[in-house]
Amino acid sequence: MNDSMACADLGIFNISKSPDSSFWSLDSNGKVPTANDASDLSAIFSDYIYLTGFWAVADISVPTYNYSDLSKNSEKTTLMLAKGAQSDSIDMKEALFVYANASDVGTGGLGLGLDNSGSADSNFISNFVRAGLIDSNSYSLALSPSNSSHPELILGGVSTDKYNGDLCSFDFIPVQDESGAIVTSNNGYTDSLPVVPISGFGVTSNSSGKSLLFSNSYDDKISESNYPKPALIDSRTYYNYLPFSTLIEIAVELNAYYAESLDSWIVDCDAGKSGTVDVYLGNVSINMNISNILYPAHDDNNTELYFTDGDQACFLALLPDYQVGYSILGTPFLRHAYMAVDNEGKQLALGKAVVYGDTGNNSIAKSDGDHSLYPISSGSIPFAKPNNVTDYTGLTLTIPATINITGNISMTSDVIISNGEVFIATGQEPLTNSRTSTVSESTAKASGYSSTHNNVGPQEFPQMWSLAASIFGVIIAML
Repeated sequence: MNDSMACADLGIFNISKSPDSSFWSLDSNGKVPTANDASDLSAIFSDYIYLTGFWAVADISVPTYNYSDLSKNSEKTTLMLAKGAQSDSIDMKEALFVYANASDVGTGGLGLGLDNSGSADSNFISNFVRAGLIDSNSYSLALSPSNSSHPELILGGVSTDKYNGDLCSFDFIPVQDESGAIVTSNNGYTDSLPVVPISGFGVTSNSSGKSLLFSNSYDDKISESNYPKPALIDSRTYYNYLPFSTLIEIAVELNAYYAESLDSWIVDCDAGKSGTVDVYLGNVSINMNISNILYPAHDDNNTELYFTDGDQACFLALLPDYQVGYSILGTPFLRHAYMAVDNEGKQLALGKAVVYGDTGNNSIAKSDGDHSLYPISSGSIPFAKPNNVTDYTGLTLTIPATINITGNISMTSDVIISNGEVFIATGQEPLTNSRTSTVSESTAKASGYSSTHNNVGPQEFPQMWSLAASIFGVIIAML
C-alpha cells in the first residue's frame, strides 16, 4: 500500500504488487495466500449497487493534520484526515477491506454500515475501533448544502459546529426483503439499515417565507396510505425516491414537466431560486434548497437542453419510488442534513446542516468548554433528543419481490425533446403507463446509474480499492 507504484491516481490497486497486503479468511480470521483461499463476497446492497470480490487486509498510513479543537472528554487529540498539508499520520495494521473485481459502479465505497446480520466487525469503521482510535462503531456526516466547503466524515463522534437547532434521534426501522436479493439471511428481515419515518413533505417560498404542507396521504402506485412512511437514507444515491403523489405535488409547485423520453421531470433551472422542498421527520425538518435538487438536463446525446424561450432546463433530482419499490433519501437530502449514526445502538440522529460561513451550535460547545467534538457511545448520540413521531413503531420498510403498479400513472404535463429544445406539449391527453417489474430490473437505478440516469453499466475493472474518503475531510474523534 505504501508503494506509490502499486496504486494509480484514481485508486486502482493491485494486491500482488503490495507487500503489505494479503487475502483474508473470515473463517480463520487470518491471512491466506491466494484468492481461492480467501472469503469471498457477492452482494447487492440496499441501494442496488452490486459487488463481487474477496476479503483482504493491508497496512495503511493515513495522512492527518491537527484539528483545532480538543475534547476535554479525552486526553487524546482529535485529528482530521485530509489530502495534502500533512503534519502527522495514523498507521493501521491489517486494515480489512473488500478487494473488488466487479461492480456496476466505478468508484469504491467506504462501507460504513452494518451487515444484514447486524454485525459491524468488518465495516470500514471497525478498523479504527480495533486500533483504539475511537470508542464505538459510529460516525457523523456533513455533506454541506453549499459548494463552498468540503464534505466531512467524522468517525466516532459528532460536531456541534455542523448543525443548527436540535438533533433528533430515530431507531432504525426494520426492513423485510421479500425478494431475498438484498437481505439474504434471517428470512429477509433486518433491523440494521438506516431507515427513518418521513412524516410529510412541503415547500417554502423564498420571497414570501410562507410554507405549504402537502397532503398527509400518499399514493406510491403500489399502495395508498398516510404518512409516516419509512425511507432508507443512502449517501450513494443521487436522487430522492418519493411517493408518486408527493412527487406530483412538488412538480406542480415548481411548474415541472414530465419528459417521457427521458423518464424524468424537467423544470426551468431558475426555479432553483424560488425556495425549498421540505422533508418533515417529526420534530425535525430538513429544508432542501431547490437549486440543490436540480441537475443540468441533457438528452441521450449529452446535449444540454433549453426551453424554447432560451432558459436552461434542469432535471429534478426526484423520482417516483415505485422505480425501486421503496422510498430513499439520497444525496439531495443529505446535503441539507447533518446525520449521526450509532451502528452499535442501531439508531441515528438528524439535524439541519450548517450553511458554510454559519457558526452552528456554538452555544452548545461553549457551555462545556471551547471544543465542538463529542464522542458517540454505544446507545447514546450526544445532544440527540427523542423524535415525536408517535405512530411509527409498527412500520416496516418492505423490499418487494415484484413491483406491481396499481392503476394508471397519469402525468399532468408532458414535454417533447427535439434537437436540444424542450417543447411544452399542449392539448394532449395525460400520459398513462402501467407495468410490473422484478426487483432485479431496478438494479443500480437507486444509485443514479440507470440507463436513463447516468448508467455506465456493469464494469469489469482491475482490482480496486478506491475509497470515497479521497473527496472528504475525515475527522477521527479520538475520544
